[in-house]
Amino acid sequence: MTSEIEITEIAKEGEKADPSQFELLSMIGQGSFGKVLLVKKIHGRDTGQLFAMKILKKATLKVRDRYRTKMERDILARFCHPFIVRLHYGKKNK
Repeated sequence: MTSEIEITEIAKEGEKADPSQFELLSMIGQGSFGKVLLVKKIHGRDTGQLFAMKILKKATLKVRDRYRTKMERDILARFCHPFIVRLHYGKKNK
């Protein structure tokens, strides 16, 4: 069974999600599917603000993992809660 997963770009209003807007500071952690980096915004509205950037290796993701990743992304973008990390920017590369 082959299915397509719709992934949209997520960005703060009036901005595009673009990795070139961030400066890499350090690696926070690494897992099976990718890594999490500490980055600083160097262009745009949030200049100087720190963010965690999660980079996934799509080639290693199985279909069910892609669904879970999409679900995680949707949840992080939608909810605003003190115990849930907020998704501010999202970008899909080919």
